[in-house]
Amino acid sequence: MDPNSGLDAVLLLAKSARGAGCREIIKKATSAPDVHAFGELLDLPQVTELEGGPHAAHLELLKLFAFGTYPDYKARAAELPELNDKQARKLKLLTIVSLATQLKRVPYQVMQEQLDTADTRQLEDLIIDAIYRGLIGGKMDQANQRSSRHTCTSALQLIADWTFGRDIVPGDIDKMIGLMSTWHSNCESTLAELEAEMRRATAAKQAAQQAQADHDAKVSAVRAAVEAEMEREVKDRD
Repeated sequence: MDPNSGLDAVLLLAKSARGAGCREIIKKATSAPDVHAFGELLDLPQVTELEGGPHAAHLELLKLFAFGTYPDYKARAAELPELNDKQARKLKLLTIVSLATQLKRVPYQVMQEQLDTADTRQLEDLIIDAIYRGLIGGKMDQANQRSSRHTCTSALQLIADWTFGRDIVPGDIDKMIGLMSTWHSNCESTLAELEAEMRRATAAKQAAQQAQADHDAKVSAVRAAVEAEMEREVKDRD
């Protein structure tokens, strides 16, 4: 399932919306089961115009869905619109994505604490929903799990193979560029070290081959001298 297949329809509606209309588009986008990235919606001028106006709280909610998590919402719940059931579920799913991106192996206990989900079955339903929507790829740890009813929750974990790419906070782009530049420099340095090591290995191999060739030549010379000496001794005896 494409986790963002409904975004184009939302963007099309948003282009002709203003004010309260944009507020309703935000409600739709944050509730829809097929929209999980919001950067393009945030970039629309009519959406950014909500800043400082009567619908500014909905703009902040949209930003939270783009970049934040369920605990972030709880910390700001008093200043943000109340979530409906679909919005709350989606934000929990996006929180699982963020956790899986950061940890790869996410303990159930961590997810339950962040999602306010005490029941293991409810948590597993969320994980299954995230996998079905194409937000994460992975599995629940069957080796530790066996049966959720008989296994300590602290031993259970989600093992993530990949995750859906969430929106990037604009302020983090320079940081990411810096990290990528550092990674690129490290790769170049490592490649240079490998190339130098290959040159050293090639030189060592060539030296070893030359030493072997010199040794073989000496052995051949000695063998020839011995054979010649033996031939002279035979002739002398005759």
